[in-house]
Amino acid sequence: MDDLPASYVAYVEKLHALHDYELNFRLLSESLGVRIKPGLENSFVPGPTPTIVLEPHLYGWSHSRVGLHELGHLFIRWSGIEAQLLSECSDKNYALQAMENLAHLTVAVLQIPTPLLEEALQRHGDSPAAILYMAKRSGASLGSALRRWVFQDAREPRFAFSTAGSYILDTAAFGTLIPIYRGARIPEPAIEFPEISLRTFKPGRSVGVFVGR
Repeated sequence: MDDLPASYVAYVEKLHALHDYELNFRLLSESLGVRIKPGLENSFVPGPTPTIVLEPHLYGWSHSRVGLHELGHLFIRWSGIEAQLLSECSDKNYALQAMENLAHLTVAVLQIPTPLLEEALQRHGDSPAAILYMAKRSGASLGSALRRWVFQDAREPRFAFSTAGSYILDTAAFGTLIPIYRGARIPEPAIEFPEISLRTFKPGRSVGVFVGR
């Protein structure tokens, strides 16, 4: 299942393209035939008319990360990945966590649609600058931009991370193992890992990327 995240991203990209890369969560849901209603707990309810339930303070938002996350659970079901994970994983908790991770990844793909990803790569190539460009242009979190860059396709292993001071703030990896972990203290990542391309974008904050195994 190593290629599952990249395959899932390709599925979401195609589905998003069919709906003109709509960025407004409510309009995208309407186009998909998904109902949105307020409720006590954020959730996705399957059925003939799929329903996303949002807590009252989130219900009116047009650009909702939580709403996009719940749409992710719908896409995971539609794509057949939910059934695949539940049938192939002996550990149900592992399958549920894998689906939760894919739902998080959905947010990045929907907030940073394919045309913006391609624009960032055309301008900046496979570099930290591409990640920073996507985050700035889309308004997505830096973590979402990391994941969008890492899971852009299944042809090349990729790793990306962000720092806050001497600590690793966030990481994303596909097909490669770099011994950099969230929360780790690495004061000089460029010295410790010279194969990494690193860019500082404000005092104490940087983004690093690596392509390859």
